[in-house]
Amino acid sequence: MRVGLSPEHAGRLTNHLWISPQLNVQKQLFDWRLIPMTCCVGIFRKLVRAVCSQRVRLRAFLATLALLATSLALPANAQELLLNRSFEDPVVPTGNNIFSSVPSWTMLQTDSGTTDPWNIVRSSGTFSGDGPLTLPPGGGDQYADVNSTGGIFRQSFTTTQYGYIEASGWFSRRTGVPSVTGLTITIRNSAENTLWTDSTSFVDTEPLDTWKQVQSGQIWLSPGTYHFDVTLADPSNFDLASVNFTGATQLPTINNTCDSFTADYSGFSTSFSSSLTAQI
Repeated sequence: MRVGLSPEHAGRLTNHLWISPQLNVQKQLFDWRLIPMTCCVGIFRKLVRAVCSQRVRLRAFLATLALLATSLALPANAQELLLNRSFEDPVVPTGNNIFSSVPSWTMLQTDSGTTDPWNIVRSSGTFSGDGPLTLPPGGGDQYADVNSTGGIFRQSFTTTQYGYIEASGWFSRRTGVPSVTGLTITIRNSAENTLWTDSTSFVDTEPLDTWKQVQSGQIWLSPGTYHFDVTLADPSNFDLASVNFTGATQLPTINNTCDSFTADYSGFSTSFSSSLTAQI
């Protein structure tokens, strides 16, 4: 099957999709396996415009969309990818508890270079240690603090299919400073390139038990290894890390008519109509 798109239309598609430079657009086979992934409705709009201008055979057009099955898909059930999200391992007594390491997490650096960088705090509603008595919604009984300094810690995760993540985590402060800034979550790929980052801050007039969430939107990923990095200034705390992954499982359904088709996406649908000149 061959679908002829002009270089102009193919260029417009390329501007809206992550298409491999290897894609040959002039009267060649479209290898949709070279498109990493997208559930973006925009792909259908672009293809409709291409069909309208090129008068592509409708059956060939629909068959081309079917080739997206290996890459373009509907969301599946979400899956949490991080472990020890609320620093419940190891279980510690009430108070400050100093460790050189914590399961599932890696301390990348500290401002002081200490060899025991982790402080796992258990408040039990009675111990503050100049920190919060309460924990963020959905958290456990413990939270993390970098021992007497600031630092950056990480947990790596792997995706085995195309899809998107939504990343988040909660920060709080301790007493002793007028403000705390630079409390940051960053998502990086295996090449250490930043895919997303955001931060929050506190001032000393905010209640000590205040927790603030830093949360991403949808971050689309191809299969691979990625890093969830937390930058924690001194003195502050972190809890309830999350990387919620939604994978791709199946193609949208297409209504095989000459003048419209419908793409259904997990609870909502978008219909496009076009005065296609179909040759069947």
